[in-house]
Amino acid sequence: MRVVIYTRVSSAEQVGGYSLEAQEEQCRQWAATQGYEVVRVFVEPGVSARTDQRPAFQAMIQIVAAGAADAVLIHKSDRIARNLLDWLVYRDRLETAGKKILSVTEPFLNDDSAESRMVAGIIGAVNEFYSANLSREVTKGQSQKAKSGRFPGGRLPIGYTRDLDKNIIIDPKYAPVIAQAFVAFAGGDYTLQSWGEKSKAEGLAKDDNKPFTAPYWQRIFRNRFYIGEFAWRGELYTGDHPPLVNEETFTAVQQLLDERGSGGSRTRHFWLLSGLLWSTVYNKKMSGSLTRGKYGYYRALGPGPEHAIPAADLEARVIELLSNIRGSTNRSQWSLAMRVSDNLGLVVPHLEQPDLKRFLNQVFLPHSICIAPGGSIKEYRLQVGFETC
Repeated sequence: MRVVIYTRVSSAEQVGGYSLEAQEEQCRQWAATQGYEVVRVFVEPGVSARTDQRPAFQAMIQIVAAGAADAVLIHKSDRIARNLLDWLVYRDRLETAGKKILSVTEPFLNDDSAESRMVAGIIGAVNEFYSANLSREVTKGQSQKAKSGRFPGGRLPIGYTRDLDKNIIIDPKYAPVIAQAFVAFAGGDYTLQSWGEKSKAEGLAKDDNKPFTAPYWQRIFRNRFYIGEFAWRGELYTGDHPPLVNEETFTAVQQLLDERGSGGSRTRHFWLLSGLLWSTVYNKKMSGSLTRGKYGYYRALGPGPEHAIPAADLEARVIELLSNIRGSTNRSQWSLAMRVSDNLGLVVPHLEQPDLKRFLNQVFLPHSICIAPGGSIKEYRLQVGFETC
């Protein structure tokens, strides 16, 4: 009988070990004792059997079904599939073509008796249960690990590496580059495109010699891992790894990215008062930003605590003030002014009085509008459009 050997491991660690070689050696020894000829070996390194979309596996099935061999020889049935459906489908496909699946460690699967066919179904179900249960236990362990502040696993962001004890430590090669990039970008003198071009001009490249492009910098600048946090299964955790960037700098970078629409795949948030608010605490413009993608704030950074106010509250108060305007042209009575921008186009639909809408469109666009008294905001002033306001 001509047989092909199929070996598989599911993790990178196993690829680097002896598991693949051990499977092949045992299959060859067993084939020799049976007098079978090994015509080819198919190796699948680091691929899970939860899916049948494995290159070597698909090639092996096609070649054997076409007549290149009489059987597929495996060390154990879970090398073929970790779910019952795939196990039954591909077993049936080979049997329909007059071929067999032979197992070194499960000889009760190797004949065509009714008992073997029944056991084959049970074995396929057991393999699926083992895989699902293992996945559940691994996820449980990873979730507990995340709650304790330890990164549960996966590829570390550039700027970090692991020591011999698997602890996350700062990578001395890239960490200074990342930290300096946050500080420089927070200054507001660069766009993602210009920063990417600067990086390329300076010859900055990853270990695979690929340059730091603008999209790559965007992923870096959006990653909260650099301030000591990480996301796991939809939740945000405080990690025990050392941060590379302080939260003030990170927030400033987020504000710049939000203002310039550099939000990646996220939907760009509309800030009604963007470019209009002024913080009297730090004497600078306030910018809108989303906290963890949910809550909007207008913020200003300075040497002390962050100056912030919930965006929804402030925008509602401004709209309420605008709604109270009755069309008076006596600007001397108005204490709060707002410079007209594209935002006004969204303010107007919220106003209930038709005469007020006509008043705004005819008298003030594209100049300025002022807000009626009665809603003084002590901590903020809106940029004045007319000195007479």
